[in-house]
Amino acid sequence: MAWHVMMTDEYGTTSIQTTIDGVDDAVKFAKKAITDENVNNALTAEEKKRHWEYYFPQIFTKSKVSKKVVYAGKNSKGDHCCVDVGKGEMEPVESAKGEVRFYLGELDQEDWYADDGRGNLLSSLQHNLLFNKSFYFIRKV
Repeated sequence: MAWHVMMTDEYGTTSIQTTIDGVDDAVKFAKKAITDENVNNALTAEEKKRHWEYYFPQIFTKSKVSKKVVYAGKNSKGDHCCVDVGKGEMEPVESAKGEVRFYLGELDQEDWYADDGRGNLLSSLQHNLLFNKSFYFIRKV
């Protein structure tokens, strides 16, 4: 099954970054792109934590990234959606029955997720720290 890795930039323009066979490879592509943007730059680790510009929403169930669903951006009505990997069908993100976290890259050899600056992980797609940022998502072709 083929998957598009897509990005919506800070201006709201959406583009296909690549098309890949296999959702695992699509996730790897998105995570590498996010790391390249947020981590592989001249900023110090502390500056990176304050000045990230890209994120990749991931759905967690039981404290692990879900292998059953991936974040799929917004539908034509503007609602956040996910894709059931097995069925390839879009559904509201709320139906995933998990928590959304925002991948920012691999920093110091660990997965880095967005927090509010006080150590609390962001878990709302409406959080104000996500506005005017670019984000990646995955859709079935």
